[in-house]
Amino acid sequence: MAKILIAGLAGDSGCQVATLALHEKLLQILSENELVYASTLIDAKQIPEEVDVAIIEGGIRSEHEKHLAEEIRKRSKTVITLGSCACFGGIPGLANLEEGGGLLKKVYAELEGTVKGRLPTHDILTNYVAPVGNVVKVDYSIPGCPPEVDDIAYVL
Repeated sequence: MAKILIAGLAGDSGCQVATLALHEKLLQILSENELVYASTLIDAKQIPEEVDVAIIEGGIRSEHEKHLAEEIRKRSKTVITLGSCACFGGIPGLANLEEGGGLLKKVYAELEGTVKGRLPTHDILTNYVAPVGNVVKVDYSIPGCPPEVDDIAYVL
């Protein structure tokens, strides 16, 4: 019985929701494998020490997400990126069009309707949204926004 981890980073959790669209196929997969961590689906606070298959959704937008991806890679035999955000940066990657933290300034201080906007006082975001493969070795990728349900089922 393989241990499966599903982690969400900088994304919208849409890929994890797409996994639920497997319906009966998901029940079959879960009857043959153990879901040990799924950030959107189950209340697990710690990444298990040993994982057979790790599925990562979302890109890397913070030092915390970078650290999480590195820990998942260390503890997993196989890492799969799920969705365009994890594979390529996706929609969050559009932030890369703003240079040197310009996105935070625009959102917190310059947009119409912002009153006395203040920038966060500590670093919450990196200056670059990275695909997971830029930070850790990825064994397989399932692109798409969201990925095709049949592709997810095939890989699992």
